[in-house]
Amino acid sequence: MELFFILTLGLFTQKAFAWGKIAHEATSVIAYQLLNPSTKSKVNQLTGAQDLLEASRWADGIRSLAGWIHTKPFHFTQVHDRTTYYQSLGKATHDEVAQGDAIRALVKAEDTLRSPKASRELKLYALKFIIHFIGDIHQPLHTGRPQDLGGNQVTLEWFGRSDNLHSVWDNGIIRARLNGTLIYRPGISEDLQLYLSLLPKVPNSQVLSWMKGSYLEWHNESLALRAHPYASVNMENEAVVQKYYSVIDQRVQMAGVRIAFVLNNIFDARAVTAEGTDLRRQLSTILGTEQSDEILLGPTEGLMSDNEFPEFDCHHH
Repeated sequence: MELFFILTLGLFTQKAFAWGKIAHEATSVIAYQLLNPSTKSKVNQLTGAQDLLEASRWADGIRSLAGWIHTKPFHFTQVHDRTTYYQSLGKATHDEVAQGDAIRALVKAEDTLRSPKASRELKLYALKFIIHFIGDIHQPLHTGRPQDLGGNQVTLEWFGRSDNLHSVWDNGIIRARLNGTLIYRPGISEDLQLYLSLLPKVPNSQVLSWMKGSYLEWHNESLALRAHPYASVNMENEAVVQKYYSVIDQRVQMAGVRIAFVLNNIFDARAVTAEGTDLRRQLSTILGTEQSDEILLGPTEGLMSDNEFPEFDCHHH
C-alpha cells in the first residue's frame, strides 16, 4: 500500500497560505489520514468544530499575543556546533532553561494529554502544540545555530528581494517550487492542494519505518541536516530549489506520519515509548523538576477564542 496525500473536502478547509502555513497544514492532512478510528473520534471530540488545519497553525498565530509570548521559544531548540541537545541544555543558564524549548514543550504537551487531571481546555492547547511543534522540529533551521538565531540573521537575496536563510527554508523554497517559474510571488490560490499533489507517494513500509523514535531523535535528524541550509547561502537561487526541495518534502511527510504516531499512542492509552521514557529520564537528570515545571502551555493572562488566528511572520526565533 502507498500513502496518497489527498485533501478531503469537508474535513479540511482550503485556503491560500504561505509556506509556514502550507507545511504545517500539509502535516495535519497527512496525520489525519493515519489516525486510527478511535483516535480520530477522540481528536474530533476535543477540537469540536475546529479542523486540524486550524489546529496545525494555531501556535504560530498566538505566539506574539499578550499572554502567549512565553511560547515563542517552544518553536525551536538552541544547539551549538559540535554539541548535542543534552550538552547545550546542560550548559544553559537558568534563564535559558526557564524559557523552554521545542523538545521540553512536546514532552509537557504529551504528558498533559495523557493526564486524567488536566482540563479539556489545557488538553486542547496541548494537542495543538503537539501538532505544530512536531512539524517545527522537522525543519532543520528550527535546530539552527543560536548565534544567528536559526538563520534569521543570515541575510541573502531570494529571487530579487531581500530575505533571510530561515525564511527561505520555511517559505521560499516551496513557494518557488509551487510557482514553477521560480519567480517569487506572495502566494497563489490552491497552494495547499498543489503542494499535496507534488508530494511523492510513500510506500507503506517506509511510513511504518518512520513511526518510531522520540522527539529528540527526530530533532537530531534535523540537526544532522542543518548544514544544508548554511551551505545553500552562496548557491544560485534556482540551484537551491532544485537541490533541496526533496529534503523539505520528506521532512514534511515524516512530520505528518509522526504526528499520527504520537496521537495514536496517546489516545489509545499506550505507554510512553522506551525512547520517550529515556528522554524524560535524561531531562530529569540534567534539569531536575525544571524539565516540566517551567513549561506553561496555557496563557499567562486572559483567554483567546479558538477561532482567532491572527497573521504571523514565518520567523521562529
